[in-house]
Amino acid sequence: MFWVVIEGIDRAGKTTLGSELARNLVEEQQISAKYSHVFDTPIGKELRRIFLNYDSLDGLTETLILSAARSAYVAKFINSGRYEIVITDRFFDSIRRGASS
Repeated sequence: MFWVVIEGIDRAGKTTLGSELARNLVEEQQISAKYSHVFDTPIGKELRRIFLNYDSLDGLTETLILSAARSAYVAKFINSGRYEIVITDRFFDSIRRGASS
């Protein structure tokens, strides 16, 4: 299993690159690939809602929320063995308040 992480600032083209790469791998290379964001799990969606709706979260709380979202993501997409390649839009470097669209 390969895991590709696309990092970058807002509007840099991460979503376009990731979705096109996954589409190409699936359609043209016949490889099982998944493109997603770290918040693309049921738990991640709830955590994202909390993360975006509370302006007064301290740094530790933000870190723990993001760590929980990452953990759920790894369990669902990385450790599941369902895909040959997982392409992730942001995982670590660029996820912080203001950079988590």
